[in-house]
Amino acid sequence: MEKEEQVAIIVGAGTSGLATAACLNRLSIPNIVLEREDCFASLWKKKSYDRLHLHLAKHFLVVATGESSDPFTPEVEGLSTFMGEVIHSTQFKSGEKYSEKNVLVVGSGNSGMEIALDLSNHGAKTSIVVRSPMHILTREMMYLGGFLLKYISFDMVDSVGGHVLDLGTCKKIKSREIQVLPAIISMKGNDVLFDDGKSHPFDVIVFATGFRRSTNKWLKQDEDGLLDDDGFAKRTSPNYWKGKNHLYCAGLARRGFYGAAIDAQNIANDIKSLL
Repeated sequence: MEKEEQVAIIVGAGTSGLATAACLNRLSIPNIVLEREDCFASLWKKKSYDRLHLHLAKHFLVVATGESSDPFTPEVEGLSTFMGEVIHSTQFKSGEKYSEKNVLVVGSGNSGMEIALDLSNHGAKTSIVVRSPMHILTREMMYLGGFLLKYISFDMVDSVGGHVLDLGTCKKIKSREIQVLPAIISMKGNDVLFDDGKSHPFDVIVFATGFRRSTNKWLKQDEDGLLDDDGFAKRTSPNYWKGKNHLYCAGLARRGFYGAAIDAQNIANDIKSLL
């Protein structure tokens, strides 16, 4: 039996890659998906905490983006001397094992806020580092922002409100069940020194400090390449997803779920037009 020739190679079996494969399949375009992990959607299957779920309206044909690749932990003076447990948010599963412990969450994005809430709910003495002011959104406000991404750029949507969704963390901050602390200066032993000159002891530090994209490190490209130095799409709308020599990127334009879905459809349609 003659082996079917694969027209497209998709690097990454996250949900952006799977969405692109699905769009190609609908157009009967043979494709193969390459994945370095031993499963698809590894970020969701292996590196997420137990209470994580998508805060999206159910009518969204949801795809996750390829913007989150390698876990990032910032360099902090004295971190190697810390005598307690240090983990990244991708290693955190539940606050149950940290009951009665002093836990510091570094990072106040959605993961940091939700992990802090989970820790507090399980009886941990919880603190969270918030380095700068931020906008707190309700579910309704977030849904509106996601809808606007269909029509205007991510930067414009982001300028009218951040994207930290409050599920109860703010109430605990107001009641002082969760302590808010400024930026970290250094660590020594179990003590952490903060930007306000005060130090506090901790048993556990959870770095909810996001990810670094690695595609631009292994993908060889010229100065007019598809991705910038941070691993995001270099070009602007409408064809940021399309590079030279039949090279494409999906979910790397900071346009969230809507953008990743649109990327997948555009890529499949463009490939179809070339066949």
